[in-house]
Amino acid sequence: MTHRYFVFLLLVLLRLSAYAAAGQAAPASAAAPEYLPNHGQWPVAAQLRADIAPGLRLFAEADRLVWLRYDAAAWAEWAHHAVGNPRAAPTGHVGAHAWAVEFVGAAPGAVARPEGATVGPVRNFLLGADARRWATGVRATAAARYAALWPGIDLRLHASPRGEFEYDLEVRPGADPGRAVFRYRGLTDVRLDAATGHLHLRTALGELTEAAPIAWQPDGTGGRRAVPVRFVVATEATRGREPTTRVSFELPRGYDRTRPLTIDPVLVFATHSGSTAPVFGHTATYDHFGHLYAAGPCYDPGYPATLGAFDLTHSNDTVSGGYANPDVAISRYAPDGSTLRYATYLGGTAPDYPHSLLVNRRGDLLVLGTTQSADFPTTAAAYDTTFGQGFDVFVARLDSTGARLVGSTYLGAEADDGYTQTGLPFFYGDGFRGDLAVDTLDRVYVATTTVSAGFPFTAGAVRPPAGYREAAVVARFSADLRALDWAAGLGQVASAYSLYLPPSGAPYVVGATHSTGLATTPGTLAPDSTRGTAARQRDGFIAQLSPDGDSIRAATYLRASRTRQPASQTFFVQGIPGSSDVAVLGSSTGPYAISAGRWGQAGGGLVIQRLSADLMQRRWATTLGHPVTTAGTTGVTTDNLSPTAFLVDRCGALYVSAWGNTTGLPTTTNAIQRTTDGQDLYMLVLTPDATALEYATYLGGQSANAFAEEHVDGGTSRFDPQGRIYQSICTNSANFPTTAGAWSTTNQVLNFQYDVVAVKLDFERRLVQAVGTAVDAGGGAPAYLTVPATVQFVNRSTTFAGTTYEWRFGDGSAPSTQTAPQHTYTRAGVFGVTLIARDAGSCAGADTTRFELTVHRPDTTLTGSFAVCRGDSVRLTGALLEPGSFTWSPGATLSDSTALAPLAAPDTTTTYQATGILATGAVPTQRVRWLTTVRVLDSLRAAGAVTALGGGPATGLTAPATVQLVNTTTGGASAGGPRWQWDFGDGSAPDTTRAPRHTYQRGGTYSIRLLATDPESCNGADFIQFVLALNQPDSIAAPQLVSICRGDSVQLAGYALVPGTVSWTPGAGLSDSAAVAPWAAPDSTTTYFATGTEATTGRRLRASVTVAVREHLRAAATATALSGGPASGQTAPATVQLVNATPARPGTHWQWRFGDGSAPDTSRAPQHTYQRAGSYTVWLAALNPTTCTPADSTSLTISVTLADSSAAVALTICPGDSVRLPGAGLVPGTFRWAPEAGLSDPAAPTPWAAPAAATTYQAVGTALAQPRRLTLSVAVGLRTPQPPAFTTDQRCLPGGTTATFRLSGPVPASGTWDFGDGTTAPLTGATATHTYALPPGAQEFAVTLRGLDADGCRIETRQLFRAETLTVPDVITPGALDGRNDALQLPCFEPGTATLRVFNRWGRVVYDSGENAYANDWQAEGLAAGTYFYELRLSFAPGPFKGWVQVVR
Repeated sequence: MTHRYFVFLLLVLLRLSAYAAAGQAAPASAAAPEYLPNHGQWPVAAQLRADIAPGLRLFAEADRLVWLRYDAAAWAEWAHHAVGNPRAAPTGHVGAHAWAVEFVGAAPGAVARPEGATVGPVRNFLLGADARRWATGVRATAAARYAALWPGIDLRLHASPRGEFEYDLEVRPGADPGRAVFRYRGLTDVRLDAATGHLHLRTALGELTEAAPIAWQPDGTGGRRAVPVRFVVATEATRGREPTTRVSFELPRGYDRTRPLTIDPVLVFATHSGSTAPVFGHTATYDHFGHLYAAGPCYDPGYPATLGAFDLTHSNDTVSGGYANPDVAISRYAPDGSTLRYATYLGGTAPDYPHSLLVNRRGDLLVLGTTQSADFPTTAAAYDTTFGQGFDVFVARLDSTGARLVGSTYLGAEADDGYTQTGLPFFYGDGFRGDLAVDTLDRVYVATTTVSAGFPFTAGAVRPPAGYREAAVVARFSADLRALDWAAGLGQVASAYSLYLPPSGAPYVVGATHSTGLATTPGTLAPDSTRGTAARQRDGFIAQLSPDGDSIRAATYLRASRTRQPASQTFFVQGIPGSSDVAVLGSSTGPYAISAGRWGQAGGGLVIQRLSADLMQRRWATTLGHPVTTAGTTGVTTDNLSPTAFLVDRCGALYVSAWGNTTGLPTTTNAIQRTTDGQDLYMLVLTPDATALEYATYLGGQSANAFAEEHVDGGTSRFDPQGRIYQSICTNSANFPTTAGAWSTTNQVLNFQYDVVAVKLDFERRLVQAVGTAVDAGGGAPAYLTVPATVQFVNRSTTFAGTTYEWRFGDGSAPSTQTAPQHTYTRAGVFGVTLIARDAGSCAGADTTRFELTVHRPDTTLTGSFAVCRGDSVRLTGALLEPGSFTWSPGATLSDSTALAPLAAPDTTTTYQATGILATGAVPTQRVRWLTTVRVLDSLRAAGAVTALGGGPATGLTAPATVQLVNTTTGGASAGGPRWQWDFGDGSAPDTTRAPRHTYQRGGTYSIRLLATDPESCNGADFIQFVLALNQPDSIAAPQLVSICRGDSVQLAGYALVPGTVSWTPGAGLSDSAAVAPWAAPDSTTTYFATGTEATTGRRLRASVTVAVREHLRAAATATALSGGPASGQTAPATVQLVNATPARPGTHWQWRFGDGSAPDTSRAPQHTYQRAGSYTVWLAALNPTTCTPADSTSLTISVTLADSSAAVALTICPGDSVRLPGAGLVPGTFRWAPEAGLSDPAAPTPWAAPAAATTYQAVGTALAQPRRLTLSVAVGLRTPQPPAFTTDQRCLPGGTTATFRLSGPVPASGTWDFGDGTTAPLTGATATHTYALPPGAQEFAVTLRGLDADGCRIETRQLFRAETLTVPDVITPGALDGRNDALQLPCFEPGTATLRVFNRWGRVVYDSGENAYANDWQAEGLAAGTYFYELRLSFAPGPFKGWVQVVR
């Protein structure tokens, strides 16, 4: 016999309450824990460490699991402030709580070993200076295991597929699961929720929850069944220690210990469509990668159609706000629901509705629906491209990208087709039922209905009775929808709802009928119709056709018995693995008997039956939900459950998804949602052959208005073979429970009208679960991959011993059997990666997960260029980039840097760059660096001038004359600049240099033209013209010379010139520069030039007259002291320097007379000494017969005084005082004190002086006693007070501190202490003592001493004093490797004054420092983590002081 494990799965969920208590936000999705081994980097007791969530850490030790919960936000704040200052003290308290989960009765010395492949990055731990504590190259694993922790029982730590922490107890055959007992120690409270079975763990930082345990085992028939299990909780009271909680597990007696069972449902994702227009929920399906496809009718523009999709526009041009004229809206979501892979419309201008979706083996999406659009998009060569009447069936096929319609055809005739009517609909939405299936050749099978008499049933196929009113239709198309292989019809009034295609290719079809003549076969369950006149006389039916549809192999009505007549119908049919039997799901208004040994709800309106392949036997039946009570043969009801999806999985378990009246339905303890508002989705799982309810849950939100909430408007959703539901739901809820990170988490439709929600829920029933993904070097999702791309694949599968793996990379390369391989992609593409985990011991045998990996084409650079005239703008067209994937830079001169083709108006030539995704609409994409250069061109502006060679104006020139052509043309962008052409207007050859010179030989008027050309300029060419007038050669008259005295004038005469032609230059000093004989009166000798026309010859005459100006003699003199100062005011004897300011003229003679009786002096500038005080007149006479004035004289006065005298005084004051300056002896008004700073009035004889520093003031004036200059100096000195310094000692006490202040210098003569807390005291000596009353903690005070020194000067000394209270820490963390908080340290510690004793919780002394011997260094050596009591005594204070301290390790 092969023995298997009995396994418990205990799921620990980090609920929101745990985060809120710590001030954190709950994570959007859990990150899977990673288990790091201890290579010496941590204390030896910790074998493994895992970070479970922010602020929650797990240590695996030999006999227990130690949990540490800390305030992650506060810790991060502390770490932030400590950056750059590793010795900085924490800025606040970091809350923490530690507890242990002990293994009661476990094997001693158990070892937690890493399990599985390594995950995440390589980690290095270089902690502290001790190299023995360093560890490098540490790799984590996704799981850990305690082997044989109890006899025959392993404990496995790992993560759920959603990344949540789980632990399993794996119990071997014969082992007693009752031996597995845990003891919870150190928690605030442990509470068992009787309603949910969850265990609530309360910590100081919030609450955590261990979900109710789940147990599983195989049932021996290839299926699985649940084993009830629950927590058993007991409180233990231990003498002298804190109470603990004992947790074990209770199982039913007689369970089979050799068979495993598991169930762990996970809501993979739920997302709104993102549409702003109303969308109904009709149908959903999946592909082998796990993508979810959802479709429904969209009633207005606003669906989020994606770039490159088949149809981006709705048939309505504007928003109508109603529910009319819908298009089919289709979305494809990523396997995790995080992204919208594509979204498209499909339809014409009339209403279109989807019924069923299915992905074929090529990955293309098949869509079955009905349309009233005559312009519904069909493809060339499709079976039928012509619309009939009313409703027509359509079948469409979109490629895997959603960009191309591979095939599309109508199916129908002259009346309604595809829309169930004639009283058959039983529930709301039944009118839109229908189904699709494909065979191994991708041929398309369709189940639908028709009321068209001319429906194209094919020759040889089964046909409905003549005169049928509505027939059930089964049809098969070719894979490309170009051919209708066959079409068969059943019933006189019937509709086909669903298909099952067995391996034989002979399809089963189920549905509803009013027919009395359905072509049933003898011997089946109910071959005869019982249709009567009672209400709801519908029958369900099932039929099996031949593979070519040409015969009926078996057919029967389905009802409670052969003779009972309640109304019924059949919605779904499924094959049963390992058997040719089929299972059907239907409804009935009358009770079915629940077969023995089956789980069910008596009288339920939904019916599940297992039938033999020939439809002759009912193996069993069971019912679900509420009885159907609504009457009416044509009405519809919502008083029961309307099924939308049905599955029998590979192990035989049965899955049902339904909506309707969901009040009072059973749910399981591990349900995703256990409450309902009565209008939710309802999903359940039954064990094989319906022996037990394995799982049941609600799913829905609250209505945003008064109308119904979650429902399905028609069509089918699907389970995949692994039991994952892919469901479309119509909701107007404002709070449907979408998942974090989903494509659209909220209803965005206006006024919370209806939106389609796509739901993927994984029931996870399989034993082996394949979970794989790709990661980058940091362990995250790979970034934008380009060829060649080397990818690391990670295997997080839930597996058992003997599990093998097969990785298929999707690029045609050989598969890999490694657990976590690495693979290099050498070409671009969207690769479907497949991981198969095989377990020979499970009924399913293997599990497969698939995901897509996109490898993009190598990056490339594309360029473009534009030219624009300066001041204009140009649109940057041509960049084929995906909108939203790029930003243009620089953006300063762009109209919109995020637009695909913005307007650019640069000032200079600029290259704009945009890096984004090439907008081909194809996947994989290519990242492109788009460079567009905009060249700014200036207009060519010809400009220049004609100048004389010297640079002056070229006017009045006389031939022959050489001129300089100046070229100041602007603009142009050619590499060599513009081209030039000068035309000189005198018949000479043109010149192409930039600025030539040219000589004109004859007088005359010339037109000069400059032509500038440049094809790179905005205007291409420009020209300018100049006019040059040259005179004929002149006649020159002989120069003249005349002389005048300054101030006189002379007439410039003697030339016979024509009035009006004359010009004299310069014009200064002339009466009229245009007169023939003007008067000249220049200031200095000047030559005047005249040009004009001779009256006799007519030629231009050039003449010149020089007017020499003779000066007048003007005597001028001054005198200075030899020092350069004034000559007057000196004291006798005084020598002066005589200064002769008379303009120097040749032949001038001088004579000085000094006025003191001395002899005259004839030198130009003599010196002279006056021996006596007095006032003297000095005369200077100048003589020059050649000047206009032959002689001139001038005089000046010089005063000589008596010698100066001076006096000095010295005064001393204290800083800040003032003193009166002695100013007697000076004549008022003859002096001013300097410097003026600090004086009350600098002009006063005796001002008050208050200098800021030592200053000498000086006043210079006339002495009162005799007329001489007196200088008075007063030196005001400042004494220097010496403020005494003081030191401070303190002794900390609870509630305050006593401080002693000691003067370290001379004691002031008098003074006052100000202690900074509002109290003062007089100075009485060299010391002062003061007691501060304080709250706990520390506070700063400004202490000030003010007074007078021995000289009477004011003094003041101020210091800041930090006063502290005696506060004993309540937590220490010895051994934390961070060098902080290792010891119990007291503030303002004074050695030799403290005695410390520490007790454990049972009163035993664990530390005693000795009398007054505590050294501020207790580190809890040798003590375990926990809480301890302390007693502190201080020699200088009453006591003792007592309290608790927590040791955290």
